[in-house]
Amino acid sequence: MKKKIVDISIISVGVVFLCWYLPVAFNNVYACDDYWFGTNVRINGFWGNQQFYYFNWEGSYTHTFLASLPHAFHGSHMPFFGNLFSLVLLLVSLFYVLRTYTSLSVKRALAYSLYFLSFLYLCTKGNAEIRFWICANITYISEMSFLLLFLSLYHDLNKESSYMKWLLVVFCLFLIGGSKLTFIIYAISGIIIYNILYNKPVNKNTVFVLSLLGIFVILNVAAPGNFIRLEEETMYKDTDIHMGIFESVFYRITEMKPFLLNTLFLLPIAAQWTNKHACEKKRILTAMAVFGAAFILDSVVMYICFNDSGPLRVYFVAEVFLALFALLGLNHFYTSVLCKYYYTRPAMIFFALMVAFSHLSLIFHVPKSIEYSEKARERDKYVMSCAAGDTIEIAPLPSSYLMLSYFSNDEIWLERIYLPYFQKENKFVLLETQNDIEK
Repeated sequence: MKKKIVDISIISVGVVFLCWYLPVAFNNVYACDDYWFGTNVRINGFWGNQQFYYFNWEGSYTHTFLASLPHAFHGSHMPFFGNLFSLVLLLVSLFYVLRTYTSLSVKRALAYSLYFLSFLYLCTKGNAEIRFWICANITYISEMSFLLLFLSLYHDLNKESSYMKWLLVVFCLFLIGGSKLTFIIYAISGIIIYNILYNKPVNKNTVFVLSLLGIFVILNVAAPGNFIRLEEETMYKDTDIHMGIFESVFYRITEMKPFLLNTLFLLPIAAQWTNKHACEKKRILTAMAVFGAAFILDSVVMYICFNDSGPLRVYFVAEVFLALFALLGLNHFYTSVLCKYYYTRPAMIFFALMVAFSHLSLIFHVPKSIEYSEKARERDKYVMSCAAGDTIEIAPLPSSYLMLSYFSNDEIWLERIYLPYFQKENKFVLLETQNDIEK
């Protein structure tokens, strides 16, 4: 009976998560660089834009393809389709991971994958960047999904291989090789961690996979656009805070602490299966050391690329890996210690309900988020209707709550990114809000 209640509490988390995520995603609008991608797709064409970015901005062809994809179609709900695409892709990849590495049934694996996904969307440091912003959502989440799918396929290859699985592995490697450097770092470390945990020697499969990934990475890194972007991103920033490389790495480590504590709430799903493969403690510690080295290397790369700790969205990859490690650790702790005590199931129910209530609190932000969406759409329609020579009076947007609204009321962004998206060269005035008038 208690096990059924645990399952119900786990399912409730996924249901409550979808109750706030889907309505906001359905009303989602473009933000920040989405308009920049839209303008470049209009000017260069969809496929021409891939070439434009490769030679003028970045070599991560998978990232560019995904960020450009919504702009290849016309429709007010393209942000929603982008969010839905990444949501389903991550859910499928998590389901495949659980089915590959655990003994869970199909139904349980699906329910627990949704719980895991809802946990990530709730706790990630990226917040609105990861949840809704098309430039980060459809790219980072999709690229993470490709990485998870690859790690599951890699496990299957070591058991039995087929032409179809090899074809899927090659396709995943192509997509990962064209992703951001963060994903490439964790792909390589993921292969090493797998071989350590499963005590697999370096064989022809490992050599072939790493060699093929290396070819795609070279295609990515050698892009002329990378050097143009690196020069621009590393320009001196006129700010009061300038981090050194050691400060940047230490800062990223401290920023991961809250997420590490939150992984305790994965216990309700971590306790529901028996491992197919028992890992030695020594191997687990070695694998964790490899993960730590990957995180530090990722932090160094972020510092080289941005002269700081990097944007919030880049934490997502490390968060997913850390959550998977926590899932493994909590499962081992439960099966070896906690399962002996009668109060563990009530504790799991309590943890699941706490996650559900956390999601429930976000439902109260849905109306205000939709209000922001409506105001943004009204502003878009007004700007499109303005004739050449008119002075465009742009009304400032309110707080976006769950959505992303970086720069939405910034005059420089409006002039250089927003208005060119609508092909407007008009003079514009950013109106004052009622609060500004009162001040």
